[in-house]
Amino acid sequence: MQTNQDTPSIDSDVIVSSRLGPEHEHESVSHTSDIPGTRKPRMRASLACEACRFRHMKCDAIKPKCSRCQFEKKQCIYGTSRRGGKRKLDADAGSSGQSGSESMGLVATSNSSGINKPFNDSLPMAASNTAESEATIISQAGRSEPETSTQALDLYFENFHCAHPFILPRFYLESRIQSGGACLHHLVPVMEFVGSIYEPDWNSEAFRQVAHDTLSHLDDLPENGFTIQALLLFAIALHCSDEYNTADHFLDQALDMALSLQMNLQDFATRNGEGSRILEESWRRTYWTLFLMDGLFAVINHRTTHRLQKVISSVDLPCEDKEYHTGQIPSPRSIQDYDNREFELDDVVFSSLSYLIDVGRIISNILGVNRRIKSSDDPCFLSADAQTTNWLLHLPEGKTSVIGEQHTLDEPLFLAHLLYNTEKLLLHRLHSQLRYSPIEMESACTPPYAQHGAMSSRWAANHTAKSLEAIEAVGRLLSVSSLHIRHSPIFICALALVTMSQVSACNNVLENGSQKYMAYREQIRLSLGVLRGHEQRWETAKRSVREVKRVARHLLSIPSSTQEPLFSTTLMSQDTASGYDPMTYVMGDSILDFGPGEFDFGDFGATL
Repeated sequence: MQTNQDTPSIDSDVIVSSRLGPEHEHESVSHTSDIPGTRKPRMRASLACEACRFRHMKCDAIKPKCSRCQFEKKQCIYGTSRRGGKRKLDADAGSSGQSGSESMGLVATSNSSGINKPFNDSLPMAASNTAESEATIISQAGRSEPETSTQALDLYFENFHCAHPFILPRFYLESRIQSGGACLHHLVPVMEFVGSIYEPDWNSEAFRQVAHDTLSHLDDLPENGFTIQALLLFAIALHCSDEYNTADHFLDQALDMALSLQMNLQDFATRNGEGSRILEESWRRTYWTLFLMDGLFAVINHRTTHRLQKVISSVDLPCEDKEYHTGQIPSPRSIQDYDNREFELDDVVFSSLSYLIDVGRIISNILGVNRRIKSSDDPCFLSADAQTTNWLLHLPEGKTSVIGEQHTLDEPLFLAHLLYNTEKLLLHRLHSQLRYSPIEMESACTPPYAQHGAMSSRWAANHTAKSLEAIEAVGRLLSVSSLHIRHSPIFICALALVTMSQVSACNNVLENGSQKYMAYREQIRLSLGVLRGHEQRWETAKRSVREVKRVARHLLSIPSSTQEPLFSTTLMSQDTASGYDPMTYVMGDSILDFGPGEFDFGDFGATL
C-alpha cells in the first residue's frame, strides 16, 4: 500500500497528552486482520500511541513503534499515561532505555533522516483508507449513541466549513492527521463538537465537554496557529449557542495568542507555513476570521470598540475558496491593492472573502456611530453612509449575485451581503419612520440606543427608503437558496433585527392590504422559517424566534394561544427606574387596524 511519506513538523515544546481522558487509556485491542499478513492474540494495551488514539484506532502499544505505525511508516508518539503517573513513566523509560524527550512524556520515532519533513501540499491520492475502514466506535459516557470522529468531521465540513473556510481543506487536514499531526491535537475535538451540533440525534454536550477540557488549560496549549484556530472556532460555536461571556473569553485567548505570535503581520504566514502555500493561506484566513468575529461579537454585544479595531495589519487577502480547496493558491493580494481597486484601468475582481472582510472593516469603522451623533447631518454619520454606499457601488458584477460559477451558493459572499444590508439598516432606521417599539427592546439583539426613539430628521423619507432597501435585499438573499442550515450561524442576530424591522414597516409605513404590505408579511414568514431551521442547533436562534414572535404578535395584533406578560419584568423594572413606563407607551397613529384572527400568521400563536 502506497502511503504519504511526508511527515509534518512537530513543535518540540509540545507535550502530547490524551484528549479522550483516562477512561480510554486502557482499551481492549484485538488485531486479527488490522495489519495484513499478521495475526496477534487479544491483549490489553496499557497505552495507545497518539496516531491511533487521534484516529480512534486500536493500538497494540508496542514500543518504540506500534504495529500499525510500522506498517503505515508513520511517526509513533506515546503520550504520558494519566493513570500511571510519574512513577510508571520513569519505570517505562528506564526499562526501555529511553531518555530526553521521553522522560518529558514524549516518545517519538522519526524517519530515517531524523528530520521532520514539512507539510506536503500534494493531495493524498493514495492515502491509507484504514481511518474509515477500520475506525472503532467511540463510546463516551453521556453520548446518546456511539459516533465516530469521521462522522463528526463529515458534518463539520458539510455544514459549517463552507461559511467559515479557515481550517485546512478536508484532503489536507486528513493528510496531516494520517501523518501523525500532533499539532492538531487541540483543534480536531472542537471541529467534532461543531459537527455534532448538526446531528439532532447526537448529544453534542458530550462533544462540547471534550473540546472544553482540551482548551481549558491555557498554559498547556501550544502557541501556534492551530491552537488559535481551535480557540476561535470554539468561541464562534459558544457565541451562537448563546453563551456570549464564555465565547468572549475564548476569543480573547485566541486574540492574545495571535497578537503574541504577530499573526497580524504579513510574514506570519510564510514563517509558519512550513513551505506550504495551502497552510500559508489557512493562516491568512484565520487572521481575517479573527478580525471579523472580533468586530461582530462587539456589534452583537452592543460594544463601541473591539480589540483589533486599531491594530495595524499587513496580512494579505485570501484567495477564492475554489483555489484554496484545490490547492491552486495564486500570489496573494494586499489590502492596499483592494483599497486602490477603483483606480485600476480594468475591473479587478477580488475573492468573495475579500469583500466580506471589507464589510467587517466598515462595521469596525462605524461601530457605535449612532450613539455619538445627534442627527443624520453629523459628519460622522455622513462618512458612515458614504462607506456603506461605496461598498455596493464598487462591487464587481460577478459579486452582486451570491450564486457562484457552479450554480452553488457562495456562502462568504452571502454573509457579506447579509451583514452589509443589516449594517445599512441599523445605520438608517433610527432616522427613519420605522420606529422602534418598547417591546423590541426586550430582544437581546436590539441596540440600546433604540430606546431613545427616532431622531428627528428632515431626511426621514430618505432614511426610510434606504431602510426598506436593506430589508428587501435581505429578503431576496433568503429566497436564493433553501439550504439555510449551511449559512453561518453568526447571521442569526442580524436576521432577527431585519425581521423585527419588517414588522415595524408593516406597522408604521406600509398600507394595510396593499401588495407591498402582503409581500412584507410573507417576508416575515420566510425570515422566521429560516430562524426556526436553526432552532434545534443554535440557542441564539431559539431565543431569537421567541423574541421575534412576541414582537410580531404584539405589533401586528396577532392573538396568542397562551397568555404571557407583554413586557418582561427586567425590562419593566429598568424602564420604571428611569422614569419611563412602557405600559403607557402610545404608538403614533398606525395605518394598521385589524382585529384578532384576521390574518393567519403561521404558528405565531403557538405555545412558546
